[in-house]
Amino acid sequence: MRNDSSSKLLLARVADIYNDENNPHPTRTIAERFGISTRTATRWANQAREAGLITRTPPLGGPISERRNIHGTTTCYDAGCRCDACRTANTEYHSRYRRQRFNSAADRTDEIPHGTKGGYRNWGCKCDECVAAGSAENLKQRRNRLRRKESTPHGTLSGYQSWGCRCVPCINASREYRRTRVESAGREYKPRKSRFES
Repeated sequence: MRNDSSSKLLLARVADIYNDENNPHPTRTIAERFGISTRTATRWANQAREAGLITRTPPLGGPISERRNIHGTTTCYDAGCRCDACRTANTEYHSRYRRQRFNSAADRTDEIPHGTKGGYRNWGCKCDECVAAGSAENLKQRRNRLRRKESTPHGTLSGYQSWGCRCVPCINASREYRRTRVESAGREYKPRKSRFES
């Protein structure tokens, strides 16, 4: 890029080309128009987007480096971004994928590896063999954590469930989780006193 005024003019021209919805390969067009590499064209397009000049979402066939800058996408999350929008996009993608797999499991029972942790976790199978395998795997992971003497994350649901901690902060975290679940279902939450509390 050159001086300020000419670089603004150049970015405006780049944005005009990129914002043309009828152009399936805007980055390639920018590279051909200016006689530059597609890598440089991608960099210019990203600069124009940061300047607010490009409003078009990168086409799926475009360079992945462009899509890494669009927050609220799984590509941006995979590139290392952990903002709320990218976390939400990643969670929704995996939830949708898991639901599709669970829904298709009814039609593909012969493919489910029964009696394995994969059958329980990945396929959502709740037959006796898969439940037993899932429970055994959870117990094994808990024992491994205790053997490694990892510090228990006190005051968290994970500390209560995964580490088996029954200190007051962990009990309260579990209680708060149950309260949220019960109240979201429209019922009244009635806390019980834990036998570990004095």
